[in-house]
Amino acid sequence: MDTVRLLITTYYSAFLNPGGGETELLGLIEGLRMLGIDADVYGPSSRPLSSYSSVLHFSVQADGLTMLQRAKSQKKSVFLWPNLWWDQPPASEEKNLVASFFELADKVIFKSKSELAHVRQYISIKDEKTLHVPVPLSANFLHPSDPRLFKRIYDLDKYILWIGVLNRKKNQLTAIRALRDIDVPMVFVGHPNDEDYFEECRSSAPSHFIFVPQMPPASEILCSAVQGCSAFLEVPLEPPGASALEAALASRPLILSEGPWTKEHFGSHAVTVNPLDEEAIARAVRNALQQPFHGEALSREIQRKHLAPHSLVPMAEAIKRSARARTGHDV
Repeated sequence: MDTVRLLITTYYSAFLNPGGGETELLGLIEGLRMLGIDADVYGPSSRPLSSYSSVLHFSVQADGLTMLQRAKSQKKSVFLWPNLWWDQPPASEEKNLVASFFELADKVIFKSKSELAHVRQYISIKDEKTLHVPVPLSANFLHPSDPRLFKRIYDLDKYILWIGVLNRKKNQLTAIRALRDIDVPMVFVGHPNDEDYFEECRSSAPSHFIFVPQMPPASEILCSAVQGCSAFLEVPLEPPGASALEAALASRPLILSEGPWTKEHFGSHAVTVNPLDEEAIARAVRNALQQPFHGEALSREIQRKHLAPHSLVPMAEAIKRSARARTGHDV
């Protein structure tokens, strides 16, 4: 039985300012290995391209296209994880670029029906070329080994939590303005990839708001931060990310940006708001802090759909089928 080797690639500058997409990329490795895929991330310690049967490429940034063209020229199976959501209609040049990525890919992976529907507003893609893979989540968020660790380190009792990079599209400043009169601390966990915006956020925030550097994915302290929060807030100008799913896994009250992605994943279990409506954000957070929340049903549903490695089975099976088709051997 031959080993299925997968090389995971992305655009060259991705890890200069890592965000949710890069966290997803790294989180795939362990899950795929548990499912029998020998997965490596491209870099100095990876093998030559000829050693791999397939390539999984993250993003549709222009400087990653050469990587896919090279993989295709060596007759590798190409799986594309575009991680794509436009906040305004893309220019024709950008649509043509994304279409070039799609053309090179054997399978294009979408994490939700809403993501696929959004992309199809601008670019056509056949059903047989798509693969649905729910965002994989770690079970660590269910039962942190020390749930009060984060509270002890930062001397907190009740707090509102937001996890993710700080930039204008993520919209933290609107939340700061909305919540500056609330006595409960707001805790932002993540690094800025827009220093001017970060300074604007810090100067606008009251003294009891806290900015914490990025934490390792699914680490004990991050899981403790999620498990211990009184409410989880994420109101970007795009769909929320995997951190909202992790907070749902931990049965935390959710206040999220309204939209099809949020509705698909959380139904009526999350409070949704217009991300530019400061009054609605403040009202939703106050209600979440005052009212009892029972998130166990949503947590069970998130577990069923998203816990790794189970959520990665469709992708692992597709990678194995592709390797069998190219080699003619069992894998």
